[in-house]
Amino acid sequence: MYDRETLLKTIGLIRRVKPAVVFTASPSDYMVDHEVVGKITRTACLAACIPNIKTAGADTLATVPYLYYCDPFQGKDIYGKEIEAAFFVDISSTMEIKEKMLSCHKSQRDWLYKISGVNEYVIMMKEFAARRGKNINRPYAEGFRQNLGYNYPSDNVLKAVLGELVFDVK
Repeated sequence: MYDRETLLKTIGLIRRVKPAVVFTASPSDYMVDHEVVGKITRTACLAACIPNIKTAGADTLATVPYLYYCDPFQGKDIYGKEIEAAFFVDISSTMEIKEKMLSCHKSQRDWLYKISGVNEYVIMMKEFAARRGKNINRPYAEGFRQNLGYNYPSDNVLKAVLGELVFDVK
C-alpha cells in the first residue's frame, strides 16, 4: 500500500542498501500493485535524501539513485496501449537464465492460470522479448525508461556501464 508505514520501510531500505541504480515496476502496468510499487520506489529514492525523514539505523543518502522503469507485461498499459521504451538492452546472452528463473515462480504460474487460463507465461515473456529484440536487430531485448524528474540523475548510467548492449530508441 502507498502509505506512511510502507514508505518509511522502503526509504529505510534504500538508505541501508545505498544503491547507485534502482529498477522498479512501470508506473503504468496491467496490475495496480505493480503501479503502486513503482510509485513507492520513486518516492523512496528521492525521500532517502531528505534529512527531515527519520529512519532507524539508516543515514540520509547524499544523492538520489538512478531510477529505471522496466517494461510492463506485454509492453501495454491497462487500456492495451503500447508503452514505448526510451532504450533497449540486449538480453540475448541471458535469456536462458531469465527463462529458468521465471519458471521457478510456481505461485505466479498457478495464480495466472487460475484467473486467466494462461499457462504459457514463460513463452509469452520470450515472445515479448523477441518483439523488443526486433527493435534493435537482436534475438531478445528489454525496454526501459529512466526517471528524469527533478533531482534525479539524467545521464544514462546503464549505457555507460553496459555499453554496446544498450540501444537508444530511434
